This record gives sequence, C-alpha cells and structure tokens, in this order.
Amino acid sequence: MNRFPSIGEHDGVYNVDPDNYRRGLLEPNEDFNKYHRSEQNLPPLDWYEFKDAVAATYACLWKNARLPGFDEQDAHNFYEFALSDSIADRTVQAWLPDVRVLAPGLVQAIQQEVLLSRPLWRVLVGSDEPARAVIIYPDIVRVGLSSENSDWRTDLAKLVEREWKSRTEREGPERRQLNYLRELIPSALPNLTAKPFELLGVFDNYRGNIANWKAWVLFAGRNSEDITIEPTNGVAVSDTYPVRDDGYFGPLFKEDDASVWLRAFVYPLESRQMRFKRQKDYKPLPGEVFEVSIQPEEVIYESDLKAKEKEVRFSPLN
Repeated sequence: MNRFPSIGEHDGVYNVDPDNYRRGLLEPNEDFNKYHRSEQNLPPLDWYEFKDAVAATYACLWKNARLPGFDEQDAHNFYEFALSDSIADRTVQAWLPDVRVLAPGLVQAIQQEVLLSRPLWRVLVGSDEPARAVIIYPDIVRVGLSSENSDWRTDLAKLVEREWKSRTEREGPERRQLNYLRELIPSALPNLTAKPFELLGVFDNYRGNIANWKAWVLFAGRNSEDITIEPTNGVAVSDTYPVRDDGYFGPLFKEDDASVWLRAFVYPLESRQMRFKRQKDYKPLPGEVFEVSIQPEEVIYESDLKAKEKEVRFSPLN
C-alpha cells in the first residue's frame, strides 16, 4: 500500500503501533490490515501529542482560513468546533463550516505550519461523503479517490466545486434550518424542565423536497428514542442530533454523552396533525401521547430563510 493512502485505500488507524493502540490487549486474530504506518518503530501516542497537533491545526485555520470581513473573534467562533477532540490515531479530523476555504493556499499552510514539524501526522478534512474527503500529509495531498499521481490542485478545485454545489442545492435548506435552530436552542433548553418536548419549528421542505413538512423537536431523554412517532402514511423519523448542555450540536459531540436531543420528523405536505409519543427504555409510556397541529401560517418557509441568510462572497485563497 502507498505510504500516504487516500481514504479509499485505507480508512483505518494511521501511524499508531497496534499494541500501543490496543494498550497491550491485542487479540490472537487481530486484523492488522486496519493499521497503517508510514514509518516503523512509532513512538507511543499520548494525549499531549494529540492536543499539540489539534492546537496547531486550529491556529493554522484561525490564521489562514478566514472569510472576508472576519475578525479574530469571528474566526474563533467559526473554527472552535471544527476539529475532533477524540484521540484515535495520528490524524487531526476537521470539518470546515464553509468548504470554499479549502484552497491550495490553505493546504500548503497546513503542511508548513502543522505537519512540517509533525511528520508522523496528517490532517483529514471530512465530508458527508467519504469519497470526497481530503487528506493532507507533510508532502503529499490525497483528494477524494484520485490517484496519487494526479494533479491535486486541479482535483481539489473540482472537489470543492462539487461539494459546494451539493451543499447548496441539497443541503442548503438543511443548513439554513439548522442555523435557524442553533439560535433557538440555548433559550429553549430551560423549557424542558416543565414540558416533555419543545417544538422548535415546522419547515416547508425536507432537504429541498417541497412535498414534505419537516418538524424539529427538542427534548430531554436517556436516548434519542424517548420522543418518537409511528412511521406510517408517509410520516417518518429523519435526522437526530445529540445536544450539548450549552446548546451545541454537531460532529464533535457524541451521543454517549447526551441527555438532550434534537430530532426531525417528516410529514406529507397535506398533513395537519402531528402525533408524538413518549418512551422510556424504548417502551411507550402509558398516556404519554401528544397531538400537535400544523398551522400553515406558522410554517417557516425556505424562501424566507434564504432571503435572510447573509451571502458570503469571496475569492478562494490561491
């Protein structure tokens, strides 16, 4: 295998000694194919080394990946939750809120400011589609599933264009809904002490499909099934996010630590009634069924969210 694999060539553990990774608990039938090493005789990975690599990546993004008009605080807010805080191997995982900052200039800055002095590390810029992930090594860049011999700058430009188009057309409505909800959740959390759930909003489409309503509900519970519905007649459970105590939800907060949940339910456009049921340990609680009317005049429309959204226009870094 290539010393510096793409996500398609290797999606397992990177640059960690198997015995160290498993803390001396290797199984007799251990699958060593999931471990990839660019060097032999790797030193043990500890928390301090991991935090150092994450901090350096954050500093690089804060400095080199600002949108026009962003000051220092704006950049901090933008990238505060962009990096994984879970130690696994010598990979810093990043989720960029705006993929358009992923230009050659930023990639080279990461190589110079992060990886040059940490040659055992790499930075993985994630995507909802693993095939569109970008892995930055000290001297190599692997874009999606492209060949190691391809022109990574050309491949990167094409990937960013495809990713942004996909997010805009399919995920744009979802992104705008989530941004709308992020503003509501901190003030809605205290309400959960007095009621089983909070209906945060009903929207006029499901990921661009205007044949459906999409209702978002916030609730406290031991697991994400504590508020649910019967998935019948075109009604279905959609997205679920664990919510942190401060209202944050996203890829950097794991459900194992959650006691509050944000959950979406999809209804046919002609629906005028929503029926939720409360559960405990996946079993319905007697009498805990709630009916909520969909009032067309209270539906939040994509056209209004889009009109209010501040368009960010800029030229990508060279």
